Amino acid sequence: MTDSKRSHPPQIADRVVAMTRSAWPAVLLGLVALLAYANSFSGAFLFDDQHHIAEDLRIHHLWPISPLLFGTQRPLVDVSLALNYAAGGLNPWGYHLVNFLIHWLAGVTLFGVLRRTFRTDRLQARYGQEATGLALAIALLWLVHPLQTQSVTYIIQRGESLMGLCYLLTLYAVIRSTTAPHPRRWSSVALAACALGMASKPVMVTAPVLVAVYDRIFLASSWRMVWHRHRWLLVGLAGTWGLLAWLLIQSHTVVSGSAGLTLANSSPATYAMTQPGVLLHYLRLAVWPQPLVLDYHWPLATSFESILPSLVVIIVLCLTTGWALRRHPAAGFLGVWLFGILLPSSSVIPLSDPAFEYRMYLPLAAPITAVVLISSHGLSRWLDADHRRWIAVASVISTALLLASLTIHRNADYQSEQLMWEDTIAKRPKNPRAHVNLGHLLFQDGRLADAVVQLRQALKLDPADPDVHYNLGAVLSRQGHTSEAVAHYLESIRLNPSYVQAHYNLGNILLEQGRFTEAVAQYEEVLREDPTFVRAYDNLGNALVRQGDVAAAIARYREAIRLQPEMAEAHYGVAAALVRQGRDDLAAAEYAQAIQLNPRLAPARAELGALFARQNRVADAMAQYQAAIQLQPENADTHYNVGTTLLRQGQVAQAVEQLSLAIRLDPQLAQAHYNLAGALMQQERWSEAAVHYQQALQLRPNDADAHSNFGLVLFRLGLLPESVAHLSEAAQLRPDDDAIRKNLATAVAAYEQTR
Repeated sequence: MTDSKRSHPPQIADRVVAMTRSAWPAVLLGLVALLAYANSFSGAFLFDDQHHIAEDLRIHHLWPISPLLFGTQRPLVDVSLALNYAAGGLNPWGYHLVNFLIHWLAGVTLFGVLRRTFRTDRLQARYGQEATGLALAIALLWLVHPLQTQSVTYIIQRGESLMGLCYLLTLYAVIRSTTAPHPRRWSSVALAACALGMASKPVMVTAPVLVAVYDRIFLASSWRMVWHRHRWLLVGLAGTWGLLAWLLIQSHTVVSGSAGLTLANSSPATYAMTQPGVLLHYLRLAVWPQPLVLDYHWPLATSFESILPSLVVIIVLCLTTGWALRRHPAAGFLGVWLFGILLPSSSVIPLSDPAFEYRMYLPLAAPITAVVLISSHGLSRWLDADHRRWIAVASVISTALLLASLTIHRNADYQSEQLMWEDTIAKRPKNPRAHVNLGHLLFQDGRLADAVVQLRQALKLDPADPDVHYNLGAVLSRQGHTSEAVAHYLESIRLNPSYVQAHYNLGNILLEQGRFTEAVAQYEEVLREDPTFVRAYDNLGNALVRQGDVAAAIARYREAIRLQPEMAEAHYGVAAALVRQGRDDLAAAEYAQAIQLNPRLAPARAELGALFARQNRVADAMAQYQAAIQLQPENADTHYNVGTTLLRQGQVAQAVEQLSLAIRLDPQLAQAHYNLAGALMQQERWSEAAVHYQQALQLRPNDADAHSNFGLVLFRLGLLPESVAHLSEAAQLRPDDDAIRKNLATAVAAYEQTR
């Protein structure tokens, strides 16, 4: 018993030592990767990040989880983004941290795959003693290579790196299942990792095939042995294709070009003809990663002659891969890895963009492995072991530092959207999408003239791009060029009838112009395309209210609130509509809810003040008015309401001050002129009152009350003919008003006495 107890501490110590020895490569990889990516954590949201993170309300809630799992082809990515949002909202730092951790774990897993591969029976004799060093060198260079920045620093491309991690985990687990004492455990890990990869990005589709090829080349002596040892595992891995197929089928309404297998307008033949040039470009960037471009807008091939040189090179590489699979299968697998993983995005399936750097995330391991092994072979032929070791270490360190410095430099371009798009235009000046995105940023920054320059340049490059017309319409609308803006919105809709934002913005212009029926039609089109567009429900409610269909407007506001309960503007819309129905008590509760959600919503405070004033709750009304004035000190309507309330309370002097201020802010406010004139009458300031009645009548010529009161003021001033004229006009406008008829008779009698 005593001996048994004493044996535990040495066993524990041995385990700690073993764990330390096995963990140091992961720690080293993490430290070097952190050096390369430390400056990426301050990078901004850009390009598709805005749509998939900032604007995607699905990821702003962890529960219910069903919107994150259904209706999307990458549920694992969406869940991870939702967790990021729950932890830190829209602070990009946390999203960058998770992307970095995924990349680091992928590098560690790649190291594990490579080290165990070099120790397989096929390669043990040649690389077994150097397995750890070779694997570490390859994984290190792969981690810090600047070609990886688009998959790591560009947040939404987490889909690529997460899929890459799952791909490598699948392969690693299969390798472990071959030698582990409990192979089923590792087989289960492989199946889970493969399924998670399918839920990350469709490129995972090739994993079951490449795993089988790897098994045959490195782990088994024949296909019969592969099937005998791993048949149920291979069947299970192939079964994950069913999950991928289901994800693609059920997500057809939300698939976008940046998310996965989206067909573009090009034909399969044209797309396939374009890919040799793209593949050759990828390989060039693997050797020398300059220049790197966020968005190539790669032109499609126009003729067979234009692609012939690159096609010949790619054919030679494919034939070499085939030859190597027969003569040197381990070397041939590098070609299978490279072309096999690129196959879904670089074949005959036309995607929305022929070229994106993130597609090289996993394939990059093949050329790096080839360069490292060729270099190692060369050193072993010409140098002894001691010199070879030091030169190899120095070469790997210097190369890693060079690549890391280029990665750091590239990460600096991700610090802001403007920097990135300016960089893209500098490298690809004929990219219309880059000009559009830079123009959009300049528009958001208030630099309207500069935005127009960029957007008109984009229009020259691609006049058939609906995005160009949409963004140009938005800038022109802000500049006040409404007619031209409408023309561009209509053109963008003609080019893309499902362009939701163009319909929405056009609806907003029509609403401002008082063309309510046309505005309603545009908002309804928006909601047919996107039933979750909350702002469209809100503005549709606004248009319906102005049409007089208050009940329908309330229903639209309620739908906006159902989709986004914290939307203060929708509660405000419901309140204003309820006021029109005379339901002030219910309206007061909605106003209060709107103010609670957004205490700076000045119109809600002003209208709640008016509601309190109607209920004779003067103190409450004045409190809301004062809050509204603090938020919007130059709002004429609020000052008018304050003045009117004060006038009703007999505080004439203060009322005159507020009504005068309202008129200075908005000289076209007819009722303010009318009420101010009435207040001046109470102060017996007849001449000033006459001026404001006259201005009120210029704005509202058929106002019987204004004509009547103006007639009385003129009577007081002794201008009897003018008094009779205005009282007569009032009598014609309101023939049944006894008071007007009596005042008119008095004025006529006085006038007759002077004749």
